[in-house]
Amino acid sequence: MMKYTMGIDIGTTSVKAVLISTEGRIIAEANCAHDLMSPHTNWAEENADIWWENTIRAVKKLAAERPEEIKQVSCIGCSGMVPAIVMLDGNGFPIRNTIQQNDARAVKQIAHIAETIDQEELFSRTGGYTNQQHVVPRLLWVKENEPEIWAKCRKVLGSYDYIVYKLSGTYSLEINWAVESGAYDIHNRCWIDEYLTPFGMSQELFPQVNASMSIVAETLPEMEELMGMSDRII
Repeated sequence: MMKYTMGIDIGTTSVKAVLISTEGRIIAEANCAHDLMSPHTNWAEENADIWWENTIRAVKKLAAERPEEIKQVSCIGCSGMVPAIVMLDGNGFPIRNTIQQNDARAVKQIAHIAETIDQEELFSRTGGYTNQQHVVPRLLWVKENEPEIWAKCRKVLGSYDYIVYKLSGTYSLEINWAVESGAYDIHNRCWIDEYLTPFGMSQELFPQVNASMSIVAETLPEMEELMGMSDRII
């Protein structure tokens, strides 16, 4: 019996979903658009809930187009923008719009981090110097400018990690996001406390880091039903 893989990509302007055969052939694809928001100069934000709504819509389109094949989906792979920031409260709900990888608001925070942390040591341990794509400066911006939001933050995920969480109920991070954080040791595969604690952050904000091809979790039955996949045969 033929099995299929589903791919879900959280892009800057749309969610894309594809159904792929074991031979690597795309047999169906769907696209649901969303907007990039820039409420202030240098800001780039999106709504993670809309990503999830578009994921449901896109998968339902695949199910409508290929109702038999959707029953044979054996795995789902998620990809997307790196490193977008999704901040969640203790109940797993987003507490503000996402801060995108091309957001450039954290100018002061980048300068402060660059003065605080030896940049050559940072490069040797993380593979990069402090820059606007790093997660830590953007989180520090929230901490300093939106303290009421920061006080609610319990977990930080990436774009596609948020979709993995919605599908499975499991918090996780894909390693490329962690590498772009500015606080992850690429040699020892661990978070670097001394790059977090000076800025009032903790490893507890970040869930388990997984390799790109790792199986993170099983999909929740209620999510399969929501997306029209509840009759899967696997």
